[in-house]
Amino acid sequence: MSFHIRPHLDRARSLIDAAGHDPHSLVYAALELRLGLERVCYEKLKLRLGYVSAAELKGWQPHKVLQALQELADPRIAEDAILLVSKEDASVPPETWLRIGEQKGVKPKKLERWWQKLSSYLHVQIPKSPADEISSYVDARRLKMELLKLIDELEPLSEGMDIHFGVGQHSFECKCGFVIRRVTSTLKEGMVVTCLNPKCEKEWRVRIGDSGEIGFEENTIPLRCRQCQRQWYFPEKYFREMRLGDCAKFDCECGKKSTVRCRLGYESN
Repeated sequence: MSFHIRPHLDRARSLIDAAGHDPHSLVYAALELRLGLERVCYEKLKLRLGYVSAAELKGWQPHKVLQALQELADPRIAEDAILLVSKEDASVPPETWLRIGEQKGVKPKKLERWWQKLSSYLHVQIPKSPADEISSYVDARRLKMELLKLIDELEPLSEGMDIHFGVGQHSFECKCGFVIRRVTSTLKEGMVVTCLNPKCEKEWRVRIGDSGEIGFEENTIPLRCRQCQRQWYFPEKYFREMRLGDCAKFDCECGKKSTVRCRLGYESN
């Protein structure tokens, strides 16, 4: 799969060429480049939505999406790579290779740097002292030079493809019947994975045994009935999403009604 960033780069160049030193058109060129960055990351996300849920993303900004995908779905997503296919039958050692495509990797930190720079061009400049004039635009000459430099850096992304290194998978069936698949190398003890079924979204905690065997248990919090001492288990995310003053109630089989309230706490060591 190749990225569809080329139209954004071409539109940005056209705006820059037509702008001269007019900052208005240059701002729209910066916007096109920022849309291009979003396109690259969201296409990478789309290709890996079978391995990561939207609930597990750390934010919608491109570099945060890429960082989450690197941690949860594809550790090699930011690497340069070449995809080759052998022409020989699988039963014999390969001798002839056919080049299918090349991936141009980009690190989340570098993507963040591009994103922040482009974002700074799309906002009114914040004054740093009472004597500063408030400007809606960056100096046109400097902005044009910076945008052309950034286009040159983004060019390789328009020519490459996306290679998914989703090898070594581990899967298990959620209680809703949906099969959850994960890249084994991304699984860590204690991490929480979310069911991709939008009608379920149940959370599971990863457990890795002494021999390396991988298991999953429901991510729950135990609550004990104060009357009969029976222990009940409730999804952790219900309590994690509670706000100060919110209440959660449950009825025990013994007839006791219990209430859990979100309050501020203080603990001294």
